[in-house]
Amino acid sequence: MLSSVDSSVIAQLSNPDMRRSRYNTPLTYPARMRSSVKGLDLAKIGSLDFFNPELGRFPCLGLALAAAKKAARMPPWIERGQ
Repeated sequence: MLSSVDSSVIAQLSNPDMRRSRYNTPLTYPARMRSSVKGLDLAKIGSLDFFNPELGRFPCLGLALAAAKKAARMPPWIERGQ
């Protein structure tokens, strides 16, 4: 999910399936390949539940969040990722 400065949130939703990752690679950019993954039926799901992430269970997520916060505070003349 992506939160924007205007307070809107954009989400890309799909059924969980590791085959989907191969369809969103640089090999297919900017086009999108047809997927063999079953489509998402939100009416059938009925509702979505969201929880705070378990940082103790997923420690790399905490590292990623810290890196994102640090990068957001960097001046624009410093090249990120170096």
